[in-house]
Amino acid sequence: MENKKDRYEREGFCKAKLLFIVILFLSACFSLNANETVALHPFRSTPEDSVQVNQAAGIFFDVMLRSIPNVVTGSYSPYPIDLTRLPPDVPEGGFPPFICPSPSITRGAPYALTGEVSADNDFPGNYRLRVYLWMMDGARLLGSDEISLAGREDSERMMPNFLEWVFSWVIIPDPMMIYLDGMHIDRAEVDTMVVGEGRSGGLFSGIIDQHWLYLCIHGGGGYSVWAYAKNPAQVDDGLNEMAGLLSFNLGLRISSDILRYLRLRTELNFSMDSGTVEGGSFSYMYLTVPLIAQFVLQYNHVEVGLYGGIDALIPLYNSTSEMNRNFDYKPVFPGFLFGLNVGLSLGPGTLLFDARFNYDGRWGKTGSYDEVYYRTINRFMIGYEWSFFPKNRR
Repeated sequence: MENKKDRYEREGFCKAKLLFIVILFLSACFSLNANETVALHPFRSTPEDSVQVNQAAGIFFDVMLRSIPNVVTGSYSPYPIDLTRLPPDVPEGGFPPFICPSPSITRGAPYALTGEVSADNDFPGNYRLRVYLWMMDGARLLGSDEISLAGREDSERMMPNFLEWVFSWVIIPDPMMIYLDGMHIDRAEVDTMVVGEGRSGGLFSGIIDQHWLYLCIHGGGGYSVWAYAKNPAQVDDGLNEMAGLLSFNLGLRISSDILRYLRLRTELNFSMDSGTVEGGSFSYMYLTVPLIAQFVLQYNHVEVGLYGGIDALIPLYNSTSEMNRNFDYKPVFPGFLFGLNVGLSLGPGTLLFDARFNYDGRWGKTGSYDEVYYRTINRFMIGYEWSFFPKNRR
């Protein structure tokens, strides 16, 4: 026959799994909601205006126009610029590719993409496409790179990978002037290219917000379960009672990047478990100080972190009423925790959603009462994080 302890552990793990599925779903929603418009300027043919180069420029423009919404990011929609009706501030034929287009033709798009096509003398029959990605706010160049293509079929096959690389430049929080001069990417290199490796960010680009220190204020709630023995002999027999309590938390966290995908952090949490036990009320206040290692994946404006660690609990105060039991227990060090957090860039910092599971292990006896067998906590928290001390960018 299943005892209460086994039943609780089975139900607790099922609830923890369900909570993590909900958080992953929220992460996907954040990713899907992000959408930016890119004004796509018709490509120029340089240096000669041969029929073949002009045809290649038209093909590349058409393929890129259709490929932008289908890249893995799913965050960009194209707006083709019409040069048949030019405002007074636009030169005939539009802007050269190395000049940011005017807002008068980009219609409020936050980004613009220009390009030029020329015959590839190193690979006869191929054409070089060089693109420039602009941030319209301040007319800042985010990056420039080129690719060698043979025609429409070649372009349709390679353009998604190339676009992933191009749009990875957008994740730079404070764009700088970047010019990647003279880099040639042939078909074999693009086919084997891993998005995110190399000079800039990508699908899981590691540290995006390149700072040394992160400070976060967080708070939230959840529920805790205390499993305790009414008689010390029952613990050895696996028989114990369980009390479900509400749990509240308010804390301050400090973290720092120590490796490309690894972040180390600690926290100071003020917490309280409160509820009804054996017909009476019970409240328990305490501090926890964890040491956590977090694996961080970041892309565009979203980050996902998986973490685990240990913590120390410092009892502060407990109160009971209409009870014969004192729950002033001393926990065994260390406690264990693991969790998942999702971050969304918002304003000057990051809005964080955090789901966490704590296990305090077997707790010790007191001077006058029995012992707690174990305590678990499932908690959901919301916080806001600021970053300090920028790293030197290459």
